[in-house]
Amino acid sequence: TTPVCQLKFGNTKYEANGNIYIPFRNDIYFDATDGGLVPSGIKNIFYSGDNGASFKTYGGEGIPLTKPGLNQIMYYSSDNADNISEVYNVNIILDPAPPSIAFNITGKKYENQEIIYITSDHQININAAESYEFDSGLNLFEYRINYGEWKSDNNTIVLTQPGISVIDAHAVDNVRNELTIDKTICIDDLSPEITIEASGEYFLKDNINYAPRNFTYVIKANDIYSGVKETNISIDSGAFIIYSG
Repeated sequence: TTPVCQLKFGNTKYEANGNIYIPFRNDIYFDATDGGLVPSGIKNIFYSGDNGASFKTYGGEGIPLTKPGLNQIMYYSSDNADNISEVYNVNIILDPAPPSIAFNITGKKYENQEIIYITSDHQININAAESYEFDSGLNLFEYRINYGEWKSDNNTIVLTQPGISVIDAHAVDNVRNELTIDKTICIDDLSPEITIEASGEYFLKDNINYAPRNFTYVIKANDIYSGVKETNISIDSGAFIIYSG
């Protein structure tokens, strides 16, 4: 009776379209059994990692695959009576990379020290995709806001709470490669506050501040979230110019 040879994997595998997908650092193993009423026992297992160009004798150890993408593996076994099994041919695709995650924000945004500042009318779209040529496909995508419950039903977010929010996004492909990233978003719907400081005290009459000619003035602007981009001033209804202090 001819032996039967099997291919085994160290951990995760995923099968689709006649291919077997595995992650990086997943060794393959071979096993064989000899049937019949009085089996003579397995003598050798042979394998090739380059589509049969050269066969090697298998010694029982895990065989690491290091070439990303398609690996054509062939293998067969013989028993002590020199019966030879069929030659098996398997396509194994090594998917070494996790899915990619992209945050896309509609409209204008401002980034400073890893914080993204937007207003509450902006939409945040989060998408995950497998971008590798021989990828195993996306299995799971989810996100959470401010360490709350993970969600996967909708990838469009509108934040309305003023101030800082943290969005975590997590993606897993079909061979358990995974990626988690986070973005810190600040909702800033407040306009800057402006104050004008004079070098002396005004005289107030009929809601008008009167001051002598020799007064000097300092204009200060403050914004509690994204910061002040620029201050513009106009004198006597003239054109606005950038105030530099």
